[in-house]
Amino acid sequence: AEILLFVYAQLLDRKSIHKIEEWLSQTDLLSVLQIDAISTKELYCVLKMIDQIDFETLQLHLNTKWQALEQKTEAVVIDITDTYFQGAHVDWKSRRGKDGVYGKLLQIALGVTFKHGFPLSHRLYEGNISNKRILQDMLTDLVKMGYASIILDRGMYSAENIRRLNSAKFSAIVGVTKTPELKRSFLKTLEREKLFVKDNQIILKNTKVYVTSREFLSGRLIAVYNPEAEVSQREAFLEKKKGNLNDRFFGYSLLYHNTNHSPAEVVRRYFEKDVVERSFRQLKGPLSLRPIRVWLTDHVSAHIKICYLAYAFLAFLGFKLQNLKLSAPDALDKLQSAYRVTLVDTTSSFSWTQTVTLSKIQDQIISATGCSV
Repeated sequence: AEILLFVYAQLLDRKSIHKIEEWLSQTDLLSVLQIDAISTKELYCVLKMIDQIDFETLQLHLNTKWQALEQKTEAVVIDITDTYFQGAHVDWKSRRGKDGVYGKLLQIALGVTFKHGFPLSHRLYEGNISNKRILQDMLTDLVKMGYASIILDRGMYSAENIRRLNSAKFSAIVGVTKTPELKRSFLKTLEREKLFVKDNQIILKNTKVYVTSREFLSGRLIAVYNPEAEVSQREAFLEKKKGNLNDRFFGYSLLYHNTNHSPAEVVRRYFEKDVVERSFRQLKGPLSLRPIRVWLTDHVSAHIKICYLAYAFLAFLGFKLQNLKLSAPDALDKLQSAYRVTLVDTTSSFSWTQTVTLSKIQDQIISATGCSV
């Protein structure tokens, strides 16, 4: 119940731990969860307890629920994000994050289902741990769950990781870094005039791309040319006024796959895999993953687990709200104005509770989720 208290608080108001006790007095959460009272000191004890629970087993229990809603035949999408924390009790060097800011960094790897973004696994690492190590750990988790299909962003690409995926018999689609070797051996051999033809065209949601492929590491390497991306990348390059304009492969990207899918299906599945990016946006946006304002490592780890559980709630809520075309964070916002009034007769101690009349959209949300008022 105390863990759920943290999860609900994270979803509803995201107060700092010092302000949760006061905030709880203005809600029904304590009575709903049948907790008499809880102090700030006890909340810190709960954080320590959260870090010590067998979270892998908890994830497996959640995954049995997800598998009833989304079959394992769909791919798992894995990506990595980083975040800062303020811990003074950890001997980690400050490092530069993706935004160029220096600080103590944590890397968070997240695996979610392809269609609905249900969270399957997460791992926490120091800021300098390599993607090779991270992928190895995540694959171990997915094998235990029975998954064998994966989509990876190019940040996790390496030839060694490709071999690891093939060795584990994973069906994989992987974004590939444009290394100097691949520019020389593949991209430089392409003739734009032969590539930029109707037969090579693939229509995506917001653009059209042109593709060709060759054999590569027991699979296929696809070169994807996007004319619109070339224009925007050239403009960005000219603004920086650095390098040789003729040496750049503007508009090109590379994908590896070892699947039975056609090139068109591979490209669509990769470029329309925004589910994990939306997951990280919800973690860092509505769930306030960044920055982490706790200081001890076990508190940092516990905070991320709370965010993970809160995101699981959001993913399931989003699944329930599909027909309303409403995101989970928006639904929670619309429910904020709903409240109950409890009336008590002081002479007889008789009491009754009345929920205020709900708006149409609030009623629809309650109905779609199967919740009671």
